[in-house]
Amino acid sequence: MAESREARLRSALSELVSKSAEVDAAAVVSMDGLVMASVLPNTLEEDRLGAMSAALLSLGERTSEELGRGELAQVFVEGKEGYVFLMAAGEDAVLTALVRKGSKLGLVLYDVKGAAKKIAAITKSEFRIGYEQCGAMHSRRDGGRGERAEKGHRLYIEIIEGASLPERDRCRRDTE
Repeated sequence: MAESREARLRSALSELVSKSAEVDAAAVVSMDGLVMASVLPNTLEEDRLGAMSAALLSLGERTSEELGRGELAQVFVEGKEGYVFLMAAGEDAVLTALVRKGSKLGLVLYDVKGAAKKIAAITKSEFRIGYEQCGAMHSRRDGGRGERAEKGHRLYIEIIEGASLPERDRCRRDTE
């Protein structure tokens, strides 16, 4: 059985935290602030980290674009006790890393960039949408005039997550 997307994201984050001793915590956050996976100490709230990451990202994107600096690559915040890195991890996610004070930032940045590339590959999804007529007959209510039999239609969405996952189908019967 293939490993879930969340498990693969958590594995990439665990690898980052163990590889770079200066990284205290890390999370993959969607563009709207939902945490997709995280490796956080108990003292940090996942939802709060997600919301703050989305807010910082939004402000950074707007600032970069409106000041003519192009597409945002990363956000770097320095506090008295350490740093926060936000880095794009593909089109749909952001890698947030909390880094200790006094860290060698060049080495940490190298590790964070490597993790962001892995995460981008995991979160990349391609969708193929199709509509086909199904051979099976089904019945539906006909506006209060009784039931009638008709051929059904099937709307299907194929989701291909990353290069290593098998294709999956999701179907629902369309009766309209």
